[in-house]
Amino acid sequence: MMKLNQILKKDGIKYKYLIMGLINHIKDIFDDEKHLEENEIFRLLIFTPATIISSIISIPLTIIGIIFIPFGKTIQKFTTRILLFVQHGISMGHLYYLEEYIFDSLEYTDILVGGTLAIIAFYRTIKRLVDETMVKTFGE
Repeated sequence: MMKLNQILKKDGIKYKYLIMGLINHIKDIFDDEKHLEENEIFRLLIFTPATIISSIISIPLTIIGIIFIPFGKTIQKFTTRILLFVQHGISMGHLYYLEEYIFDSLEYTDILVGGTLAIIAFYRTIKRLVDETMVKTFGE
């Protein structure tokens, strides 16, 4: 029994550093200071196709946003912010739409579900993109 405790203590130190390293790696992945665009895999799979889709979606959403110009700047800012969240949510949910399209079950509700899931999953990134666009557009 004594010998087993000594082995566990020696190996316990190794496992302790291994577990601490794993915990630090997980914290590093979900760090608020880092952005998903810095990760090459996310950039290739999510952000490159999302940029193309976002460019296409921006045309009809801009037309919808133009309707709110006569209502004043505060309403225009509010609707622009909502439309930007919709635009980025739809564009980042493209993997969900692709999966539904491949299995021949793509419907309008899938766009809502995929956009909502993308907004939940990529909220920090989408919020940062929306904030950048709002600053560029309205100077705030």
